[in-house]
Amino acid sequence: MSTVERARRRHLARATRRSPWTLPARVATFALFASFTAACDDGTTSNPRGSAATTCVSEPKNLVNAPELKGGVAWLNTDAPWTLARLKGQVVLLDFWTYGCVNCLHEMPVLAELEDRFARRPFVVIGVHSAKFVGEQDANDIELAIEQYDIRHPVVVDSALSIWNAYKVSAWPTAVIIDAQGKLRYFQSGEYSASTAATRIEGLLDQAACQGVAAAPVSYLTNPNATSSTPLLFPGGVLALPDGRVAIADSSHHRVVVMQSEGVVGDVFGSGVAGYQDGSANDAELFNPQGLAFVAGTLYVADAGNHAIRALDLTAKTVTN
Repeated sequence: MSTVERARRRHLARATRRSPWTLPARVATFALFASFTAACDDGTTSNPRGSAATTCVSEPKNLVNAPELKGGVAWLNTDAPWTLARLKGQVVLLDFWTYGCVNCLHEMPVLAELEDRFARRPFVVIGVHSAKFVGEQDANDIELAIEQYDIRHPVVVDSALSIWNAYKVSAWPTAVIIDAQGKLRYFQSGEYSASTAATRIEGLLDQAACQGVAAAPVSYLTNPNATSSTPLLFPGGVLALPDGRVAIADSSHHRVVVMQSEGVVGDVFGSGVAGYQDGSANDAELFNPQGLAFVAGTLYVADAGNHAIRALDLTAKTVTN
């Protein structure tokens, strides 16, 4: 018996004595936590797509049903609430977060990467906003955070912590992955990488396809800023240029706006789509631009979402690294 397995069994013995959960539920939950960051040796992944093998890999025993997503006071970024019945056949990642948690915000680009990677497969991300403080419970403020951080997936406002408690969550952020048959599979408290989560998701998607339980992919992502009526959205920087113009980092519109001295919009750098692409002012892509500096005729911007410094040529009207 390995050291990890002995530690796991000791943990289960202690947890079962003090926990009101039934043993199968506790076993399953610990397996979720252990498996999220461990190597893929737990029997939960299927044969890679394209493999000649057709036998589905066996699933772990004692899997339990995911609790229903009940108790939210509002659903944002979606036209209707999401239930487990609606999610049947989808692999689901629940992201427990609150907008006042910096670690939660670190995971937003990770979730966006996963959404893009699995956009054509039966995979759905649901945000569960479980406020840590009373001041974070207001749905209007949460909606502003969705706009500011360009969150594209549905978010349920869990101000009463109903879903949080149903899933026995204890920390922000926490990710829970549910398989296509509605079973709890992986559980991770704290920050995690896209590659780690993708390994788990890929395995469950392949398993669902092998078992014939995968549903068709659903179109669920939105553009939270599509209906924005403000000329600027959460601007993060402003700089007066030597010729009298003013450059503004229009952060949540993912662009830099150069205003004429009389206050009229002159040039706009960035297509408005979050991304990382050089090119002409209209075609280039920025991601949450922030601080600005003007040196030797070039406007530099801290492209925060891309962890890069971009150079804006105000004469040629181009964006480069």
